[in-house]
Amino acid sequence: MGKKFNLGLMTAQNNQMTEIPGDALVYNNEYDRYQGEQFNDMVESIKQNGILQPLIVRPIDGEKYIILSGNNRKYCGEAAGLTVFPCLVKEGISDEEAQVYIDETNIYQRGFSNLRITKQAEVVARRHEKMFSKEKLDAIREEIAVLNGEPVSAEKTSDEPAKSKLAKVGEEYGLGKTSIARLIRIYKLDDSLKPFIDNEQISQRTGVDLSYIPVNEQRKVAQMVSEGHSVTMKQAAQLKEIAEQGIINEDIVAMVITNTYKPKTKSKKAKSVKVKAAIIKKYFAIDTSEDVIADTIDKALNLYFASSKKEE
Repeated sequence: MGKKFNLGLMTAQNNQMTEIPGDALVYNNEYDRYQGEQFNDMVESIKQNGILQPLIVRPIDGEKYIILSGNNRKYCGEAAGLTVFPCLVKEGISDEEAQVYIDETNIYQRGFSNLRITKQAEVVARRHEKMFSKEKLDAIREEIAVLNGEPVSAEKTSDEPAKSKLAKVGEEYGLGKTSIARLIRIYKLDDSLKPFIDNEQISQRTGVDLSYIPVNEQRKVAQMVSEGHSVTMKQAAQLKEIAEQGIINEDIVAMVITNTYKPKTKSKKAKSVKVKAAIIKKYFAIDTSEDVIADTIDKALNLYFASSKKEE
C-alpha cells in the first residue's frame, strides 16, 4: 500500500502518514466539490507541484478509508493523473470527532460565511446539539493549522458556564444568538425546501416559520415553489399559526400560498347575565328553585317582547 512513517508533530490520536491508492479512498460527499476555475487551478497546481498537503482519512470497512479532509485533492488529483495519494490516517477516533474534522477543514479552507446557508445550518446545529469538547476542538483546529503550514495561536477558547449554548456556538462562528437560532431552525427544514433557501427563492426568516409545519405540508410548499409560486414571510407566519391550531393540510397550504384561504369565523357565544339577589327576593320566595325562577323569567320576557311588538 505504500511507505508508512510517523508524523510526530500531530497532537491527538494514533497518526500515521502513508500513501493510499485512489480506489481505496471514499468521498464523504458532505461539501460541494470544486468546479470551473477552482477545479482547473487545483488540477494545474497538482500537475506542477504534486499534493503538498496530505488528505486526512479514517479507516472503514476492509481496506477502504473515508476522506475527512481532501475530497477536492483526490478529485482534482485524479484529473491530474494521480493514482496514489499521501494520507494522514486517523485511527481510534469517534464518529463525532470524524465529523468535526470534516466540518472544520472545510470551514478552514472555504470560510464559514462562504458555505451554503443550509450547510452553515447543518454545522451549527451539530455543534449546538453535541457541544463537542472545547479542548478537543482546539486540538483539531490546531492540527488543521499545522497541516496548512499556519502558525498555531497560543490563545485557546474556553468554556464559560454563564453563557448559553447559543452564545457559545455563535462565538465560534462569529454569529449572534439570533442568527444561530435561525440556522438551527433552517436545519430542521425538510430537504425538499433547502435548495430554495440556498438559492434565495425562500428567505431565511420565511424558512424559519416553515420549519414549524409538518413535513408533508413542507413538501407541498416546495412543490408549489418549484411550480413558480413565491412564499412571503406573512404567508409562512400564517401557515405556522394554522399548524399550531392543528388544522393544516396540503389544501390549506395551497390556498394560503395562492391567497385564497379564508379562515372560518368563530361563532359568538351567548352572554350569561346574573340576576341580582335583591330582584330575586322581590319576586320569589326564598325556597324557590332555580328552575322555577329561570322558567318564570323566560315567560316574563316572552310577554314583554310580545307586548313591545304590538306597540310597534
